[in-house]
Amino acid sequence: MAAQSYRIVRKKRRWFPEMLASVGDFTLQKDSVVDAGQVVANPQISMYAADSKNNTIVFVETPPAVDLTSFPFLYLAQYEHATRVITLPCDEFISVMEALPYPDKKYIFLYTVGRAGSTLMTNIFAGDHNTVSLSEPDILAYLIPLFKGKPSQHAEGKKLLLSCLKLFSANSAVPGKQRILIKPRGFCIEFADMIHTVLPDARGVFLYRDAKPVIESFLRAFSFGAITNLLRDTAAMRFLLTIFIRAYRKKLTNYFPCFNEYADGTIYRTGWTGLLCIAWLSIMKSYCALYRQGIPFQAVLYEDLIKHPQEIISQLFEYCSIPAASIPTALTALDRDSQEGTRLARSVAYKKKYLKNINSDHLALILKSQAEINTTDYIVPGTISRTVAQK
Repeated sequence: MAAQSYRIVRKKRRWFPEMLASVGDFTLQKDSVVDAGQVVANPQISMYAADSKNNTIVFVETPPAVDLTSFPFLYLAQYEHATRVITLPCDEFISVMEALPYPDKKYIFLYTVGRAGSTLMTNIFAGDHNTVSLSEPDILAYLIPLFKGKPSQHAEGKKLLLSCLKLFSANSAVPGKQRILIKPRGFCIEFADMIHTVLPDARGVFLYRDAKPVIESFLRAFSFGAITNLLRDTAAMRFLLTIFIRAYRKKLTNYFPCFNEYADGTIYRTGWTGLLCIAWLSIMKSYCALYRQGIPFQAVLYEDLIKHPQEIISQLFEYCSIPAASIPTALTALDRDSQEGTRLARSVAYKKKYLKNINSDHLALILKSQAEINTTDYIVPGTISRTVAQK
């Protein structure tokens, strides 16, 4: 089986670096045909994205000296250090991976509402010398449409998912390590049931936070200047957001099902605050549904993690069968900025003092129709240190 190798002519500027990785990030020139088996066996070659138009898996090769697991975001490190691109048809990828054994690592999946300390949490887990952390491998995000589409696509989705997990186990983990923690994009919780069907012994961790600071953190981190914030709640901006939602509602609901619950008028009235609140709500509701299905989960409230780190990490590590001896090293992650070196670092984001306060009435308007999660500080079931209160 053959894969196509490409020379990178130019790396295109990613105007929004946090967007999903894509084969379109590069200007490419065909180079040579390579053996598919060599691609999946090479530890310097990693899955980057999927090209749905051509039904291929997109890989990038990075230098041996670059440890992708040491970066805050895997997809950004792959983009910045890529030396060539390789594509392999999905069916051939599945066929090659069938020869590999079932994943022999213990998997932990970290799901999050976003802006709730998930990068910090990956560093905490990396404090255990037997755990390798992968922060946002974007290949997983490309599987969502398969699980949200026709039932006939689900079988292919499961095969692709298992193939990806086999490759993570074979290539991403340093030899001898026992556990792999994967932090996918927040919306990947939409197919967490499938992940835990394929890997029934995997542990799930859900990291969340009060909606208000989550939204404020998103706006602060992703704003481009004072003008952006001044325009944020104008009628023109809210109108454009409404048009955007109307045009992409069907696609958005694959990732955030709660968008189906709100009319265009509500989006217009609440603007960016409402949009981000709906995304937060959607992930929160998905977690609650998964927890009640019996999928093994422990939830961590960000505010509790910061206030009582040793207690929370101790309970979390016990749940994940990580020895208590790793806790002191894990705690050192709290002493540094987990996103340093990216534009989301505190040293960058916190300089934006011009951020306008969000409108609490907009949050109330979004949440008032919800039977369960109708406050921004809702505590989900299964939360560590809140278990007794939940019962």
